[in-house]
Amino acid sequence: VFISYRTRSEKYHAMLLYELLNNTTTPGGHRVIVFFDAKRSVDGGDWEESFAEGLMNSLVVLPMMSEGVLEPMARLRGEAEDGQDDLARQLIMMQAAQSDPKRKMETIFPLLIGRPRASGEAGYPATGAFFSPKIGAVLSGLATKPSPPTARAAAEFFESKGMEDLAQAAENLTMRGLVEALLARQGAELGGKTGLVPDMVTEDSELWKQVSYHPGSVPLDLQQLCMIKAEFRALIPSIHEVIDRALSTLFKRFFEGPVSLARRGRNASVTDASLASSSGLSGPAAAAAFANRALGKPGHLTDLPSSPSSPKQPSTPSTPGPLGHSARAFPTFPPEDAAAAAAAEVAAAAGWEPPLEAPHYFDDTSRC
Repeated sequence: VFISYRTRSEKYHAMLLYELLNNTTTPGGHRVIVFFDAKRSVDGGDWEESFAEGLMNSLVVLPMMSEGVLEPMARLRGEAEDGQDDLARQLIMMQAAQSDPKRKMETIFPLLIGRPRASGEAGYPATGAFFSPKIGAVLSGLATKPSPPTARAAAEFFESKGMEDLAQAAENLTMRGLVEALLARQGAELGGKTGLVPDMVTEDSELWKQVSYHPGSVPLDLQQLCMIKAEFRALIPSIHEVIDRALSTLFKRFFEGPVSLARRGRNASVTDASLASSSGLSGPAAAAAFANRALGKPGHLTDLPSSPSSPKQPSTPSTPGPLGHSARAFPTFPPEDAAAAAAAEVAAAAGWEPPLEAPHYFDDTSRC
């Protein structure tokens, strides 16, 4: 999980979220590892590369959206004289990366953060609503042209990785289009919850010392900091659910279609058509038959339990014969790998979500 934030306005929000989320376990049994730049010490010019790699290799990205995030972006007018906005560069990269079918980044889950309510204001010390007249004015002022310095910086990273199509997508993103796309996604608002009890942040804690000595663009008092921690704690179950769902979606995406390992470069000659012609079956039925055949079992899709969400359709009588694909048809990986791939296809087609101990990625050269 990658936390994206603007240091001047959300540094302490990000620190609290990291403390609450890192090394937790989701209901699906997955350990959460958070990439947080303040915990990554990389020297010199390697910092930006490490930061970009951390973003691109994360399964879920949590961009913090706030008045402090958006105001500097509204000052970019889409001109060559614009300054480079590093946070906007991150946001451009994550949005452009969503068009890559080989991406590891599965979900962008924006966290909408309003201004902390001031002492004496109704609702103090809770966080206020994100959407406000001021936010509306900032959003309407976002440029409708790409900002060349920031867009070019994002494109250069993609070009260095040979991702020319993503570089082009990055250069074409406008500030308004970028923010509208992010705000259109499913996300969560930090404030707006009632009945929360402020969490514990002590006056002698390292966090409070930092807040006291180096206040951000929106100064926080101790009560506000304690409430922000409680508000983030209340969001953790939602973030866990997003992570589990992202892993499930990633699993299905990398296994879509029968024997997708073969489709992804292992043996491109094995296709739906060849399975169907040799077995008399097609689609998931062919994958099921192939999996069972490789495991030495009779192959029928109807042998498998149906998913409650996908009622089993009446089966037509058939007499599946030998598939005609011996182990020699898959010279680059043994039959048990093919069986596992085909069995996973059937699970995905049926809507099952088998537990994963960790995310697994496939490419042309390495195994799961």
